[in-house]
Amino acid sequence: MRTNLKLPLNAEPRPLQLGAAGIPARLAAAVENFKSAMLAVDRLIIDAATADAEIQNRVSEACASVTDQLREHIELDRSLEHHVGAFVFRETYPYFGYLALRVVVFALQAGSPGDIAEGDDVKAAVLVGEGMSRLGPREVTATYPGVLAEWLVIDGDRVAPGQPLVRLHSLAGAR
Repeated sequence: MRTNLKLPLNAEPRPLQLGAAGIPARLAAAVENFKSAMLAVDRLIIDAATADAEIQNRVSEACASVTDQLREHIELDRSLEHHVGAFVFRETYPYFGYLALRVVVFALQAGSPGDIAEGDDVKAAVLVGEGMSRLGPREVTATYPGVLAEWLVIDGDRVAPGQPLVRLHSLAGAR
């Protein structure tokens, strides 16, 4: 389908191919490529065999590709600005909202540098694990002081935001 566009005087006319729901086909393809790239990044994070910098580079490249296509299509036809912007937001937001769910925890269990063993006293805000997400490395800290009663995860487990990593017994009632 072709559309008549109002172009700036210095722009060369280029036909804008609209796909389903009036979204430019190249933009829709860029969004699908972004989704595929984010799923591939998740696999790299889960496998824990890729450097953090490489993961961040892949996320940045995927974001830049969608951004470039979005800018290009808005420049071609300003009347599409809100429509294509809403499309990109709707299609990509879940991948950013889902970020925190893709954390791989490297728990600081016995034998690790800074290790914490069951029975050890743990202070509030003490590092109990480290993780990696699409946004980069994350530190996981104890939310309150206590005695570490049990590890609920092992190194490499995927965890969700707020998921307990350890079971703590309150220091007030401990021992």
